[in-house]
Amino acid sequence: MLKKCNICGHIFSALTNRVKYCSEICAKHKKYYKQKPILKKICKKCEKIFYTRRSDKIFCSSKCKNKYHYIRTDDIKTCKECHKLFPTGKKYQIYCTKICYLKAKNKRNKKEYQERRRHNGP
Repeated sequence: MLKKCNICGHIFSALTNRVKYCSEICAKHKKYYKQKPILKKICKKCEKIFYTRRSDKIFCSSKCKNKYHYIRTDDIKTCKECHKLFPTGKKYQIYCTKICYLKAKNKRNKKEYQERRRHNGP
């Protein structure tokens, strides 16, 4: 059976229908041709140029990714427990102190306990 090589276009005789390449060299070139193109990108954190084959990659390294996602902020927020304004250095901080955090946690736990008792009985 005569077939055309998928890489070089050479006509060759194949023993089975599954053969796609005329030689081992062409078969090895398949890997090279199937690779995605190298993309030139700019890191979202450090703004350096880096090269990748992944189109969804936006950071040059895991170090830059971690720095970007854990940025310290200098926001003024309102405490969810005592409603006082406080400066925060963390993006996800919602209580001004550990004391307020523990008060809120105790309130939540007490509410949950009362709900369980109401549904399950004394």
